[in-house]
Amino acid sequence: MGKKGQAPIKVVKVVLCGGLMPKQSVEYSAGYDLYVPFDTVIKRGRQVVPIGVKIGLPPGIDGHIRPRSGFSIKGMEGYTIPRFKWLKPKKKRFDADVIEGTVDCGYRDGIGVIINNHDKPFVIEGGSRIAQMVFSKHELPQLLETDELTGFDRGGGLGHTGTK
Repeated sequence: MGKKGQAPIKVVKVVLCGGLMPKQSVEYSAGYDLYVPFDTVIKRGRQVVPIGVKIGLPPGIDGHIRPRSGFSIKGMEGYTIPRFKWLKPKKKRFDADVIEGTVDCGYRDGIGVIINNHDKPFVIEGGSRIAQMVFSKHELPQLLETDELTGFDRGGGLGHTGTK
């Protein structure tokens, strides 16, 4: 049962396949942090980083993989890849972003986080939080083809009301 007066919390089963259990950072975090299970090279461009976790979402619930806010504003944290073995890797922020994704309730394979790296290749250290997953309820209404739409038309879109 959830907190007093709330509906019961649904259970989401998690299978660890070499990954770490997703966790909330603090009690009221909206989502669960997702971790890189081992040191991972992030190449330039887009790639999927497996997190070593499978989840079983109940019908009507989906998971949204989102960036961590700090990485979105400051860049993704990682280590340089030295050109020579005697040089030490340096910790820094890289121009790389997590691209949002959705985990459907029928999906049972391993979860991955999509990263788009606009910078030089770098290494994310195993055990690092790289993204978060937020769960939400969804509905799938019946779609009905029609020749016209009735009712209110607010007009415009894509910023037609301006910025002020």
